[in-house]
Amino acid sequence: MKVKIIAERLQIAPKEVSRLLERGEVRLLDVRGEDERQLARIEGVPELDEKLIDEILSGWDRATAIVLHCHSGFRSLDAARFLIENGFTDVKSMSGGIDRWSRDVDPSVPRY
Repeated sequence: MKVKIIAERLQIAPKEVSRLLERGEVRLLDVRGEDERQLARIEGVPELDEKLIDEILSGWDRATAIVLHCHSGFRSLDAARFLIENGFTDVKSMSGGIDRWSRDVDPSVPRY
C-alpha cells in the first residue's frame, strides 16, 4: 500500500504535462530507447541518455521541474525515483506514458 501511495504522488497526467509545457514550466524527458522513439515521439522532447544524465546531475538546479515519460509509465517512475534520490525535488512520471499522451493529448502520435 505504501509503495502505491508513493507512486501516485510521483505521477502526473498527460493533460497536465501539456499545460505545464505550454507555459514553459517543466522539462519533459523521454526515458525510452531509440527503437521505441522511432515508433513514436513527442516533438522536441530529448532522450534521457547517459550524456544528458551526466549534465542533469552535474549542472541542473535540483529544483528544476522535470517530468519523465516512457511507453506506459513504469520505467519513468524508476527514473523519477533515481533523480529524487540524487536530490531533485520536483520530479514526476507521466502516468500512462506516451501511450496515454497519444489518447489524451495528441492523437497524431502513433500508438504501439
